[in-house]
Amino acid sequence: MKRAQKERRVAIVVVVGVLLLFILIAFIIVSHFQNIGEDEAQLYGQLELQLIHEQLYSAFSQQTMFLRFVSTSVTRELATKGAVDVEEYSHYKELLEETNEWFSSMLLIPRQDLPILSSAEFAQLEKLLEGEDPLFFGPYHSLNNEYLVTGCQAVSFSTSEGERGIWGFVIVTYNFDKVLQEIGVDKLAQDYNFSIRTQDSQGGYTYIFGDETLFEHGFVQMKFSFSLLNWELVLGKLTAASFWSETTLFLAFAVIVITLLMGWLSYNLAKRVLHIRRLAYSDGMTGVVNKTEFMRLLTKEMDLCNRTDSRLALALLDIDNFKNINDQYGHAEGDRALLALVQSMLQVLQYNDVLGRFGGDEFAILFRNMEVETAPYIATRRVFEAIGKLEIEIGTEMVEIKASMGVAISGIDGTDVQTLLQRADAALYTAKANGKNMLAFS
Repeated sequence: MKRAQKERRVAIVVVVGVLLLFILIAFIIVSHFQNIGEDEAQLYGQLELQLIHEQLYSAFSQQTMFLRFVSTSVTRELATKGAVDVEEYSHYKELLEETNEWFSSMLLIPRQDLPILSSAEFAQLEKLLEGEDPLFFGPYHSLNNEYLVTGCQAVSFSTSEGERGIWGFVIVTYNFDKVLQEIGVDKLAQDYNFSIRTQDSQGGYTYIFGDETLFEHGFVQMKFSFSLLNWELVLGKLTAASFWSETTLFLAFAVIVITLLMGWLSYNLAKRVLHIRRLAYSDGMTGVVNKTEFMRLLTKEMDLCNRTDSRLALALLDIDNFKNINDQYGHAEGDRALLALVQSMLQVLQYNDVLGRFGGDEFAILFRNMEVETAPYIATRRVFEAIGKLEIEIGTEMVEIKASMGVAISGIDGTDVQTLLQRADAALYTAKANGKNMLAFS
């Protein structure tokens, strides 16, 4: 009896010891997962902010092109007719209202219709706008209790003495709150606390959106500058309790231990399946999609465009004189040049664009959502200019990497994949024939 009681006591001690060890291990595992979750949240937060930054830059770049286009049109009319009928440009306002949800107003103002300015004030304004790029400033509080961002482009003309003068200005205003909605801030706020503040000309801050205290304890911050816009973006953790809070740590260990083995097996199985699938649709060297997958995506997107009356752009490109790089420096350096080219393009492509490798130094890019008239030109020009800045170090030499690009637009150059490919290829041939290092449209 005593022996049985002793064995029972030992068994209880062993069970208690094992349970305590089990709880300790579970606590360590859960704490580790909590740290991983925080690291991942910070990483994803950085990616989310980078996406917001890119979308803001893309949005204002498109408006820059629009302001330049209107200003150039007015300048040409001044040169040919000597005068401008402001009412004729109202269709540009209608176009903005149809294609841009955050558009607020547009004005084409001759110099004489401006509020009374002294000659010194106008000279200062003229000097500020003497460059080719428009100026953007804001956000500022309007009389309608809205925050607005304004873009201003000077309309120039040549005087009889051949000097440059300012006829007037193109002024477009945008609703800042709708800009934030367009770039997905509302959706982002579901996962993070988010805030934006702007810096004024005196160096002070005006808090526009979100909780200003995030700038003291937020875990991801990023600055955005464009023209006169100087904004700071910040993300913070949600105020709601995390799943891995202290109150649930000791309740979670049982589920973790039971699922640990299955999780490990599932993870390895999923990793293997994903690896095999990735081999089927991606290029082994560069990691971008291969030709088969690109053609599948292009066909799918073209069908969607034909059904919904949307638009895409297809760009074909290859490196100029790539054979010379391989012959002179070797295939290893040629492969490095390809990887550098891919990285330079990926840095400027939008999240929904698709980059594919057709083979060798031949690549293709699918640009989605190209309904706005200037969108294909802005998107392809951004990629082409990024490639134009590319150079890699080979030995003691800095070698420039140049490429030629041909572009075709659905609905304009063709409504089926084969025609679009032929037109883009013909445009690429034109770029090559006209001296290379060129961007050509069909």
